[in-house]
Amino acid sequence: MERAIFKGNISLGPLLVPMRIVKATSSHDLPFHEYHADDMGRVGRSKPCKSCGKVLTEADIVKGMEPSKGTVLTFTKEELASLPVKSTKSIVIDRFVDAKELNPIMFDNAYYVLPDEKLGLQAFELLVKCLKLEKKVAIGKVALRQRENICAIAPHGNGLVLNTMHYEDEIRKMPQVEKGVAPDEDYADVVRKFMQKLTKPFDYSAYTDEYTSALQDLVDAKLDGKTISVTEEKQEVQSLEDALAAMASEITVVEC
Repeated sequence: MERAIFKGNISLGPLLVPMRIVKATSSHDLPFHEYHADDMGRVGRSKPCKSCGKVLTEADIVKGMEPSKGTVLTFTKEELASLPVKSTKSIVIDRFVDAKELNPIMFDNAYYVLPDEKLGLQAFELLVKCLKLEKKVAIGKVALRQRENICAIAPHGNGLVLNTMHYEDEIRKMPQVEKGVAPDEDYADVVRKFMQKLTKPFDYSAYTDEYTSALQDLVDAKLDGKTISVTEEKQEVQSLEDALAAMASEITVVEC
């Protein structure tokens, strides 16, 4: 069973829905490490004290912050766990919104929300059903990893998906994009037709991590003692006119 990173309730007024939260994604990246080029010794991640130089163990380290220069405050796990914040124990839902109101840039990490099968399966199923019927997304707050997050909860299959969200002041403003000459309508027509040619239902399975596959091939080749040839593929930028002519010719071939 996937380890829960949060256990508590979804609080909808007087209705409490016991649940647990687990990770919804994983990474298949190949791990790189750092090695000493002279003897291939693994580079460590020691934690030396900047005051005395001693290399510390986890038992020597406390969590703290420096609100002003020279003033260090330390905190125990118990003190942090006892903060008077509701979101450390429950996700309090304070509104429901349409999914189209939420811009993807707002989202951070995705998690699955699963029912506490001993205590709250019926209440969980009721919440899932009502979110589907109303076609709404629930908004609340949850504390994960010593940070309180806004979260959006939506139905997914027979369960729920929770996306943590950035706060408004965490989203950077879009850099100013200067306007150039208005695009020619004939140019726009070619690009739109090319877009229409590529318009099709989204197929998740059509996308694979080609970089990781190529990296694995490189690892295998090195293990087999093969000579690695390094080539750099150059991509030349065509003029706008040449690129559009190539687009138009592809569209013509498809239409024929």
